[in-house]
Amino acid sequence: MNKRIKNIKPVKLKLKQQATFLLILAKLLENGFSIEMALESMRLILPDENPLLINLIQQLDKGQSLADTLALTGLSKTILSQITIADIHGNLIKCLRENAATLTIRQKNLQKILNLLAYPCFLLISLISLIVFLKVEMAQQLPHLALPTMYWILVKILVGLIILGIIGEIGYLVHATETQRALHQMRWPIIGSMYRNYFHYVILSAVATFFKKWTFFK
Repeated sequence: MNKRIKNIKPVKLKLKQQATFLLILAKLLENGFSIEMALESMRLILPDENPLLINLIQQLDKGQSLADTLALTGLSKTILSQITIADIHGNLIKCLRENAATLTIRQKNLQKILNLLAYPCFLLISLISLIVFLKVEMAQQLPHLALPTMYWILVKILVGLIILGIIGEIGYLVHATETQRALHQMRWPIIGSMYRNYFHYVILSAVATFFKKWTFFK
């Protein structure tokens, strides 16, 4: 158990995995485990996350704080700040449980947004497929009904602009900061309001948690 394996670059956890991670850690701490022993035990509970857990244990051995160590899991700065406060002033288990519950809700809300996005994406793909079908099949089978060349040029330009727009959007979201990404997503047509409500919920949940922590410490 004490034998260390060489550092393997860990993969950051997704929201659902983060929630599971925090909940299991909270339960083990509640049962009397130290933080390092809890992480060692989690190697048996979550074998797929062994590289990450080994890395976390090594960081703790080097004297890193719990919050700095857990940053490797991909937890947001808001959650890490709460863990820092709870680790210093106590009530760490409750903090981990509350954040696990918050992450679970966030994951469900995000899944709802993705489900809503699936339909317009399907329509876009169907539209592009229909255009290709008309160009390749219908133009060959019904040459006398072939549309003017200018029409197809305009269609190609339109499709090209849509594809370039999607690529540009993805590129921006990949390189943008969390704040820039959130502000940009809230400006999207139709679904922007859903993202706005989602981010408002995340912010208000974090603020409410901080107030609860402040009241507890006072």
